[in-house]
Amino acid sequence: MARPVHTSCPDGGCAICQGDWPCARLAARKSLSTAKPDYGFDDLMVTAAFRYCLGRQTYIVSECTAWLIRVWPTLSERARIIIQRELEQAFYDASVGRGYLPLGADCDRKEWEKVRGLWATHPPLQPEPIVAA
Repeated sequence: MARPVHTSCPDGGCAICQGDWPCARLAARKSLSTAKPDYGFDDLMVTAAFRYCLGRQTYIVSECTAWLIRVWPTLSERARIIIQRELEQAFYDASVGRGYLPLGADCDRKEWEKVRGLWATHPPLQPEPIVAA
């Protein structure tokens, strides 16, 4: 049986898409999945999303934490340092009773613990110390 052929196939044959997808679109999808996502200048949108979610008590916390865990290795050093510093500050604030549920409810705190585990596998170069205010 001959392989299907699309005019967009780079090699003139179509072993990749097997007739289901035009190869150019498939190749574009593959290249997008391996390219570093654009999260704005110095990953500013990641920091903004993190700050929005921290302390919330809704489904957004689990969505945000799962997303942060997936994209953590691709983030800029600056974004990682900011997130680590602010999350550690929230854990500190919660431990001394400062503020109203700085990590959200108990189920949200468990989600943030998962993000906190990233420091062990992908630590920022220079995390800033947390000082009591």
